[in-house]
Amino acid sequence: MLYALDLILSLEIPDREGDCLGGKKTVIVRKGRESGFILSAISCVLAALLFAATSLLRPVPRPIDSGVMALLSSIPMASAFWGLLNRREKRERATELTVHNVASLIIFFSTIDCYFLFLLGQTNDRSRCSLGKRNRSIEEIRRVE
Repeated sequence: MLYALDLILSLEIPDREGDCLGGKKTVIVRKGRESGFILSAISCVLAALLFAATSLLRPVPRPIDSGVMALLSSIPMASAFWGLLNRREKRERATELTVHNVASLIIFFSTIDCYFLFLLGQTNDRSRCSLGKRNRSIEEIRRVE
């Protein structure tokens, strides 16, 4: 949800003028671009802290390491902070910063997907190993009979 908020804000920041003319009451129209960059950075920091807390508390099943996800969350967080430090009300500069932010989110989600695929491969290898051991023990039992 926090990364979805970051994405929505990143997509709304460049459209402030059009949304204002169209009568939309978005956060960016009401509070300005600078507030959008601030909220974007806050959402990324909270998401990273959530992953870090999850890593420390370990409520997630063992194969998933939330620490890895917390580390990877530094990608969108760094981009959000870059946007925060360089935020401007001018549309052109804001658009450049939000393009970088959206790209960092794409990289983050793609990397997380690769991490999950890696874990799926590891899980499948383990299940094949245990299945092989189970089959050998059944064969051993048959030989004994």
